[in-house]
Amino acid sequence: MDADKAKFQPTGKGLKMNTPIDNHPAENQLVVIDHTQPEGNENMKQTTHNPVLDFVKNLADAMAYVGQQAHDWIMQASWKKILLVSLLTLMTGGLIHLSSLAKGLVFVSVIVKLFGNKEEQTLTTH
Repeated sequence: MDADKAKFQPTGKGLKMNTPIDNHPAENQLVVIDHTQPEGNENMKQTTHNPVLDFVKNLADAMAYVGQQAHDWIMQASWKKILLVSLLTLMTGGLIHLSSLAKGLVFVSVIVKLFGNKEEQTLTTH
């Protein structure tokens, strides 16, 4: 064990050997020691499958799809339909005590109808 310690000297980047390897001078040789764990049994291996992350990704995809469909419907519907659906949304939201959510949905739909880009919507559907 003392002979092994005498062969290596610690440096800033690794260990410097005092003995030549493969007939090369020993002054500029670095030995890198890999500190990885040996492979264990199948139960000890880490998996990259994360069900919570998969759920969040699927939820984000579903919300993006619903938002795109809502945008398309709002841009194609007439103002009369938008106002009727807005009134029904406000009444239903008041009945189930979600009036803030209903007001937000109505506000967003009116803003989308006013300022939405109709050319962009028609380009994405064709």
